[in-house]
Amino acid sequence: MVYYEMMEKHTIRELVEAAGREYRDHAVLRYLVDGEITDLTFGEFARQSRSITAWVAEKSAEAGHPVRVAMMGPNSPLYVKLFMGVMCGGGVSMPMDPQMKEANICACLNKAEADIYIYDAAVTVDTDRIAREVPTLREVVKMETIEDIITAYADRTDALEVSAADCAAIIFTSGTTGEEKGVMLSNGNFIDNIFSTIQVKGNVKLNILPLHHVFCITGDVLLCFANMATLCMNGNATKLVENLRLFQPNLVTMVPMVAQGLYNRLLQLAKAQGKEPAALKAQIFGPRIEKIVAGGAHLPGELVEKYQALGIVLCQGYGMSEFSPAISSPDMNRKDKAHTAGKVVFRCKTRVVDGELQVKSPSVMMGYVNAPELTAQAITEDGWLRTGDIGYEDEEGFL
Repeated sequence: MVYYEMMEKHTIRELVEAAGREYRDHAVLRYLVDGEITDLTFGEFARQSRSITAWVAEKSAEAGHPVRVAMMGPNSPLYVKLFMGVMCGGGVSMPMDPQMKEANICACLNKAEADIYIYDAAVTVDTDRIAREVPTLREVVKMETIEDIITAYADRTDALEVSAADCAAIIFTSGTTGEEKGVMLSNGNFIDNIFSTIQVKGNVKLNILPLHHVFCITGDVLLCFANMATLCMNGNATKLVENLRLFQPNLVTMVPMVAQGLYNRLLQLAKAQGKEPAALKAQIFGPRIEKIVAGGAHLPGELVEKYQALGIVLCQGYGMSEFSPAISSPDMNRKDKAHTAGKVVFRCKTRVVDGELQVKSPSVMMGYVNAPELTAQAITEDGWLRTGDIGYEDEEGFL
């Protein structure tokens, strides 16, 4: 069984390898190939990750340090393999918003001193400009080459030593200032956060959130390896309803705006057919939907009530990229606390200083990449993360 014991060394590689052994024949990714549903098992995912691990070891030896790999493109099975494989290999994954302008791309790559930039063919970028304006880049390659790497390095066993303290990912966020900041999250940050709540095993989830958001990284991807969940890849955002019906998830994470949009679509369908919305929910959400976890923005209480009338639990937590990200998580057994931002996660301490909520736990980021002054503004000398939000923890542990 995959578990977390607050050990000094605990890494993404250990998580993936343990899941590969424990859940070997269970599907971790589910997606369409030429119109047919295809599964990738935990065992096969772990095997392919070892190939990327060997590639990372080789590239790190060439660079003289754990290689920093920027990646950009729409969510796909190959993107997930790359993102996880680089972290398993002891490198640093840097997922980036594919809608970024080239000037911003260059600024982020320079700030993080990226070694390799990998982009999907669906992303239109001037790679010559990026290579020219980012002197640390050693390679600029297309995403599709990762399949060749997986094949070419299949029998290699090279691997860097990895510890919980090592940086696993750099996530760029503009926050409220508009300035792009690279949030450095360690292996230990991620491991602490995914095991900071009680989770149900065996969920089937549909991926909607973009992989360059930490809510997606932790909530969709990493939790699969902890809890034997299957992540179905949505692909084209315009086919969301079609894919909800096709993949039949019981759990979806999304932003409140998408939840509102789906509900509006259900109302339109009900009006057209002259039926009650609850009777038609399977035509929008699929037949197995049980729970939707919202994040990234305020979730209106009236929308929660509307979903309750459908027999669907719509709930929210609270978090920040700098916290890996979950600070609080919804408690399904406490409907009387539905108005709160959820229950504070395990190992997280809270305090209020001059009205501001501050938090402290092993999930707090390493800092902002190459920005010590910004890091000092965000984290106090005694290790508390300044959230910039007004709030407090009540006597029962709810925010």
